[in-house]
Amino acid sequence: MTGKKTTKQTEITLKKLAEIKPYDKNPRDNEAAVQLVSNSIKEFGFKVPIVIDKAGVIVCGHTRYKAAHLLGLGEVPCIVADDLTPAQIRAYRLADNKVAEASQWDFEKLADELAGLADFDMEAFGFGEVGDIEPDVEEEYKDMPECKNENQLAIEITIRFKTIEEKIAFGELIGQKITDKTKALRHPKECQDQLGTKEGLTYE
Repeated sequence: MTGKKTTKQTEITLKKLAEIKPYDKNPRDNEAAVQLVSNSIKEFGFKVPIVIDKAGVIVCGHTRYKAAHLLGLGEVPCIVADDLTPAQIRAYRLADNKVAEASQWDFEKLADELAGLADFDMEAFGFGEVGDIEPDVEEEYKDMPECKNENQLAIEITIRFKTIEEKIAFGELIGQKITDKTKALRHPKECQDQLGTKEGLTYE
């Protein structure tokens, strides 16, 4: 006895779609992704198996399950997680969905990658035109508290940019000229006289 924990070898098996059952308490709304996933499966094949428990209930892969129905597939690759306890199954089901939310796109690298895939319709997988690649602002700030500045008091905001090009582009976005010499400005321009010399937006 070495005392080391052994890991069960993962086996992929084909299961009839009719034998697989969705988890009736699945908290993830995946309807918007079903068509995109079905497009991916159609183009590249069913490369990521559905994880199910011993009773055939889905642990991970509800979207792939729905996509398989959409494509009229009779069988799908599955992994049976029969080495996990019922509590582990429930925890893994949530963790599998949650951990992906921690990753973010590097939009510059993403645009470069998409630019080299002219032979593929990447919009079928949820990507826009290369020139439209940008962060989802609503998603980025959805959990931030609402800022109610009812008294219209000046608010100081510090924004840091990686490059002078980003700084200049932001200036164009808000309709003000920014150069490499710019240290601070007031927005909107109408507030220049009201804000004085300390309040406003500072750019570094």
